[in-house]
Amino acid sequence: MGLGTNHTTVTTSDKFIPELWSDEVIATYKQKLVLGNLVTPISFKGKKGDTLHIPVPGRGEASSKVANTQVTMVADTAT
Repeated sequence: MGLGTNHTTVTTSDKFIPELWSDEVIATYKQKLVLGNLVTPISFKGKKGDTLHIPVPGRGEASSKVANTQVTMVADTAT
């Protein structure tokens, strides 16, 4: 499998401008959510001794990346 030639570098991404959204824009976005307005959040009120299991994605390990080489994918192993 070839690497191709369209690599992202400091030079090719030097014009990137991050977007910052105002609180008003975020509030309007949340008001217009369809599924978000149809789901009722359920709070969990446990008793002493109850166990609550909350799945958390594992923290992956970092891999070195050399310019013009393929990315080495890391598969998560759940524990």
